[in-house]
Amino acid sequence: MTIGNSFCAKSVGGVESIELLPAEALLDATYDPVAKALRGLTLRDECEPLGVTFREGEASLEESIDDHGNVAHRLSFLLDGVAPEGLHRLLSALRGGVVALVATEGEHLLVGYSPELRAEAPLRLHSLQRLSLQRYDQTPHIAVELRSSDSRLSLPLYGRQ
Repeated sequence: MTIGNSFCAKSVGGVESIELLPAEALLDATYDPVAKALRGLTLRDECEPLGVTFREGEASLEESIDDHGNVAHRLSFLLDGVAPEGLHRLLSALRGGVVALVATEGEHLLVGYSPELRAEAPLRLHSLQRLSLQRYDQTPHIAVELRSSDSRLSLPLYGRQ
């Protein structure tokens, strides 16, 4: 039995895209116990995911499990050039907690949702920092960190309804 890749293999990582859904807009996700994955999402009709255009290479998803089986999820990203109305829209979307569709290299994950708790343990805003920086050649940005706690790692998602 082998776990992981060969130490010689090149592994590409990182977050490719993030979409945020209000937790209450996710009505159902079908769990496939054989594949240990979610097979589809059912969203409220009027729900449209909020796409996050983050600075290249400045988004990460971290998940950790403690010795009691509690899982902590941390999704962070950096935004450049956010207009006041864009910041207001983001804060409004985050108000009641969100579920995130996170694409990584070769995988789509649903973060802030599990078959056991459903969307009752969504990602919530942990911190938001607006940084104007100090020099004219630096780009002002907003650093966002979302966190949640659950009983399992984020599951892969195949297809969307």
